[in-house]
Amino acid sequence: MLALGINPETVGFTENMLGLKKADLFSLFGGNDEFKGIYDESGLGKNEQLLAFLMAYQKGIKGPLMKEFIKKNLLEAKTREKELREKFFGIHTTKTLTYEIKTPLLKIFREELSSENHGSL
Repeated sequence: MLALGINPETVGFTENMLGLKKADLFSLFGGNDEFKGIYDESGLGKNEQLLAFLMAYQKGIKGPLMKEFIKKNLLEAKTREKELREKFFGIHTTKTLTYEIKTPLLKIFREELSSENHGSL
């Protein structure tokens, strides 16, 4: 939420997730193996977190884990930003959508991801 400029408190989340005590919940920071199986089974969590922390950093978000991110991950995140944005904000296969839903839905996605609107992502 912070990466997208949303204050988590506005939707009921009151716990600060950027404290050092929360590092084990993030595979980006080496996370606890117990949690990796729950939250990062796909292996994509680290890349999602890399982009989320970069976007939060770009919005000026502060906290102990942000300091860790800056020290350990900022260079990689900046280097891979375009790739990560395309992966997580792009259009992907739609195997589970019927044709009737797929066509209008893809039109909406393409409009939202057009160069005009892309600057807000």
